This record gives sequence, C-alpha cells and structure tokens, in this order.
Amino acid sequence: MSFFLFFTSVNSAQNVSKIDSLLNLLANSKEDTAKVSLLNSLAYSLLNNDPESAISYCNEAIKLADKIGDTKGLATAYNNAGIAYDNLGDFEKSLKEYFVSLSISIENTNPKGVSQSTNDIGIIYYEDG
Repeated sequence: MSFFLFFTSVNSAQNVSKIDSLLNLLANSKEDTAKVSLLNSLAYSLLNNDPESAISYCNEAIKLADKIGDTKGLATAYNNAGIAYDNLGDFEKSLKEYFVSLSISIENTNPKGVSQSTNDIGIIYYEDG
C-alpha cells in the first residue's frame, strides 16, 4: 500500500511539473501549429485530474487550429475533448467530439487519427452498454 501511495504522489508531482512546463512554453508561443500542439499536450495532461480545464484548452486549440488550417491539430483537439467529456460521464458530448475528430481525420487521410477516434467511439459504446 505504501508503494502505491508513493508511486501515486511521484506520478502526480511529475504531472504538475509537466503542466507547469507546458504553461511556461505556452506563455511565449506564437499562433502556429506549435501552439496548437502545446494546447493539445496541456489538455491531454489535464484529462484525468481536471477535465473541465482540459476542455477549455481543447477549445482554444480548436479555434487556433481552425484559424491556421492545422487539420491534424484540430482532429487531436476534438478527440481530446471527447476524452474529457467521457471522463465527466457525458457520453453524448463525448461521441459528438469523437465523430468530428473522425470526420476531420478521414477527410485529411490521417490513419492514426481515424484509428484513435474509432477506438474511442467503440469505448463509449462499450461503456454505455
């Protein structure tokens, strides 16, 4: 039991450190694909512990990716939002985000994005019974 608590606290500290690093990088970033990637990384780091904040960063990434034409980053942001909504138990919104991500990935011949979204859609249907 003590090993589990130690591992959990070390893992949590590492995640906080990673989030702090991403926030520092984000503060000085330009409005380009690198910023979309930072926003997606930050959202992904927050998915389990703070899904509401993750959704906020996803929405920022969606706006910027759409503005600059970063379709891969756009699909990733929608997929991350789907995971966040799933973690909040909102399967309907989660599916909506996953299907948008899937559509973008299919349109832009992104097989990794297609497989990720398809897998996540399958998980929702499995969880929802």
